[in-house]
Amino acid sequence: MLVGPRSIGSLIDQLLALRREVRDGGGRWLEEQSNRAFRLRSLIARTRLEPFIEAWLARATNDPDTIQILADLLAIHGGPESENSTLQLGEPSGSRVMSIFHQYANALLSSPEATRHQMSELTRAISRVASPALTDVVCRLCAEDLMRWRRAREERMRNPVGPMGPDVAMSYTRVYSNALSMIGDDKAIEQLKDYLTDPLLGHDAALALRRIWEKQQNIVVKPRPLLLADFSEVKTRREERRAGLLKTSQLGEAIFAVVEDLAKPARSEAEQRHALALATVAFTMPYAGKTDLIESLLALNLPLADKQNLLIALAMAGEPISADLVLKGIREFLDTAEQRAWMLRDNLWQVNAWMQLLPLSDRPAATLEALDLLPENLFRRWNLHEILFSVANAPDQEAEYVLIELAKRDPDLLGDSTWVDALLGRATDSAYRLLFDLLCDPNLANGQKIEGYVLAGKLSDLIRRRPDLRSDLLHRYQDLKLGHCHSIIEEALAKSPDEGVVLALVRSYSKQGKPFDQRLRATIESVALEQRPAPGWKNAYELYGVAVPDLRKQLFAMTLGNDAMAGIAAACLTEIDKLRDEHGSVDSEPRHPDIETGRSWPLEIPSKQVLE
Repeated sequence: MLVGPRSIGSLIDQLLALRREVRDGGGRWLEEQSNRAFRLRSLIARTRLEPFIEAWLARATNDPDTIQILADLLAIHGGPESENSTLQLGEPSGSRVMSIFHQYANALLSSPEATRHQMSELTRAISRVASPALTDVVCRLCAEDLMRWRRAREERMRNPVGPMGPDVAMSYTRVYSNALSMIGDDKAIEQLKDYLTDPLLGHDAALALRRIWEKQQNIVVKPRPLLLADFSEVKTRREERRAGLLKTSQLGEAIFAVVEDLAKPARSEAEQRHALALATVAFTMPYAGKTDLIESLLALNLPLADKQNLLIALAMAGEPISADLVLKGIREFLDTAEQRAWMLRDNLWQVNAWMQLLPLSDRPAATLEALDLLPENLFRRWNLHEILFSVANAPDQEAEYVLIELAKRDPDLLGDSTWVDALLGRATDSAYRLLFDLLCDPNLANGQKIEGYVLAGKLSDLIRRRPDLRSDLLHRYQDLKLGHCHSIIEEALAKSPDEGVVLALVRSYSKQGKPFDQRLRATIESVALEQRPAPGWKNAYELYGVAVPDLRKQLFAMTLGNDAMAGIAAACLTEIDKLRDEHGSVDSEPRHPDIETGRSWPLEIPSKQVLE
C-alpha cells in the first residue's frame, strides 16, 4: 500500500533482469530463478493500480521478451481473482496504455523473432482493458496466430518425425476469443460470428458469444466440479418447454445458423463434428423450434461418442433424451473397449457421462439396465455419486424407483449422504415419505445402514422447511412397533420442534425411564424462545420469549400423577419459568400454567423422581 512508481519500477526491473539472465543462460529456468520470479510477480500484482501503471508505462519497449513480461504483469494485476475483471484506468493513463498496446502489437507483428506465446500474452493484457478501440488489434494478432498455427500443423503433417514443437500443439484461441468477449461491442460480436466457421477457433468463438450473452442478461455462472454437468435446472427447463414458455437469443441464433449449414449431409465428417461442437454451445442458450435440427444432428452418420456432449446440453435444456440412444452409446463404448482394454481404466469418464444422462431420459429405469451391461465391479458405490446427482434433478418420478433399486443392490448406499441427498433433493412428498419408510424398515435398522446423526440433521432441516411433514415423523415416533428408529427421529424432532414434539418427548422419556436432559432442555428453548436479528449487528440475534400457554397447561396436567411423567413435565415447566426469568416474561402468558385447577405452582416434586 505504501510503495510508489519508483519502488514498483524497481521490482519490474528485477524481474526483467532475471528474464535476461535466464535467456543468456540458455533459456532454462532453474528452481531458484523460478521461485524468485514467482515472488516478484506476486508482489507486483498486489500493488496499487495508479503507481503500477505509471511504472509500467515508463518501461515501454519494442523488445518482444520485455513486451511479454510487461503484458503478463498487466494481465495478472490485482491477483488471480481479478484476471477476468476490467482495470479501471483514468485519464490520461488509459489513453497512454492503449497507445502502448498498438505499439506493442505492431512490434510483435513486424518482428521475425516474436512468438505466438508473446502475442497471446499481449492479448491477455488487452482483455484487462477491454476497450472497443482495441478490437482491431486483437483481430490482427488473432489472424497472425491462426496463420502461424495452421502453417506449423501442415508442416508437421508433411514431416511427422521428431518431437512436436509448441507451435504445433499449443492453442491460444481461448485467449483471443476471451479478449473479444471482454470487449463485447458490436464489432467484437460480428468478428466472433465470422470466426464460428473456423475449425480451429469456431468452438471458442461460440463460447465467447455465450459469455457476452450471459453478461447482457446479468447471469452469474456457478462454478461446478470438473466433468460434472449442471442438471439443477432440468426440471424448470422441462416445465418451460411443456408450457411453451420459450425465449430465443440473437447470439444463439447466429450460432444455430452456422450449425444448420455445417450439419448438411453433403458436408464432410470434420465439418459435421464442428457442427456438433457449436450446437453443444448453442443449446445452452435460449432457443425454440429446434426439433428438426436436433433430429438431424442426432441422425448424423457419426459415432455416438461424438454426440455425447450435445446430448448433455440437450438434457440441461430440458429436452427429453432417448434412453435407447444412450444405451446404444454405452454399448458402442463397451464394444470398442473389448479391443482397447485401457479404455475401461482411462476413459471411464465417458461411461459416467452416459450414466448421468439416463435418469434424465424418457425412461429413467434404463439406468438399471445400463448397470447390468457394465462389467462386474466396474461401477462401485463411489462411481454412483454423479448418477445420484442426476437422479435428484430428474423430472420423472420414476427416478425415485431408481434410487430405491440402487439401494437394494447396494444397501451400503443407505449410509451414504449423497444417496440421502439425492432422495431429499427430489423435493417431492413421495420421496420424503419413502425416506421415512426406509428409516423405519426393521430390516435396515439392524445393520445400522443409515448414519443417525447425519440423517437426523437432514431430517430436521427438512421439517423446518416443511412443518407439515413433522406430524408424519411424530406419528412414527409414537408408534411403539417402530422403536428401532425412534432415536434418529427423536434427534430430528428435537432440532426442529413444536409444542407437540415437547409433549411427545415427555411421554417417551417417562416410558424409557430417561431423566430430563440437555436435549429436552434445548427442545423447550426452541419452542419457548424466538430469535430476532440484533439491531446494528451482522449475523447476530437476540432471544425473546414466545407465549406457549397451551403447552404449559398440558404439561401441568401431566404433573397430576406420582410418576416419572409428572417429574419430567414439572421439570419442563420449571425450565420455561427459568427462560422467562432470564429473557423476560410474555405479557399474553399467565404466570400460573392453569389457575382454574386450583392447584399451586410451583409444586413439590416427589423425591423418588430422579431428574438431572
